[in-house]
Amino acid sequence: MPSQTPSKDVSSKPSTNSLISVPTTNSLNTPLVSRLITLKNSKKANKKFVLFHESPTVIRKNRMMFLIKAGRSTFTKNAGANTGHIECDKRPGYLRMKVDERGALNIMWENNSTRKKELQIKTVPNEYTVYKINECKDGHVIMLKGHTNDVRQFFWIQDCDSLEQCVPKMNRILQMR
Repeated sequence: MPSQTPSKDVSSKPSTNSLISVPTTNSLNTPLVSRLITLKNSKKANKKFVLFHESPTVIRKNRMMFLIKAGRSTFTKNAGANTGHIECDKRPGYLRMKVDERGALNIMWENNSTRKKELQIKTVPNEYTVYKINECKDGHVIMLKGHTNDVRQFFWIQDCDSLEQCVPKMNRILQMR
């Protein structure tokens, strides 16, 4: 006589070991939709989180304000004339603008291969300005010029696409406080 197997109750919950889930008729019962409904009804849904901000208005301590790939350059003045030429250093690096723990803005150039900070300038608002050197036709060079002192630092920009946007952005950061 064949053995009879007990019939399973179809209305019971599926076991946790089952690999097949039966779709429900209610389309709002999916995990993603239920998570979105939970977020919509929670208090955190009204808050907006900004990961990257184009023009920060609040200077917080230990904050990186600006970073671009740039190498250093030197300006050699011609004898007896107001003209000169710019020689680019072949070492690639990063030009950074960072707020330190005291709230002062630091301009740093870091060598990409050694990770050593070879230039570090502490600034106050409206002390420095960045200019694009239009006379340089074979590269993209900017000049960091001090108003109160005669400091002039030259940098060649490796990201030529962002050169038109980086000069006004750097000047906004330098004049911020």
